Amino acid sequence: MGNQFILTIAPPETCLAIYSSAAWEQFSEQLESIAVKDKLYRRFSRHIFANTETTSCDAQGRLVIPAPLRAYAGIERDAVSIGFSKRIEIWSRERLDSSSPSPDEVSEFMTANGLL
Repeated sequence: MGNQFILTIAPPETCLAIYSSAAWEQFSEQLESIAVKDKLYRRFSRHIFANTETTSCDAQGRLVIPAPLRAYAGIERDAVSIGFSKRIEIWSRERLDSSSPSPDEVSEFMTANGLL
């Protein structure tokens, strides 16, 4: 990830996301390339960028998450990080547990996508 990275919200999920500077630049370029820049586009862009910070870990390797971002993700105490695609997601333990698929859903997904 490097010394500095981007911390932001991760809609439609109610978690946070950490992007490397390069991955964030790619996301921003994708967003900018959307052809129709209507009211929803402007509202979405403002929502994302208003909840985005460039940050880094402290000397002990800890990440300080600002209060508004903790509130968005429902992080009160325990947080869980998960590598996902081009980002790292940060979830409250409770929200992650409640969003996990059932064993039947996992099996159905794996079967439908040739993973089982």
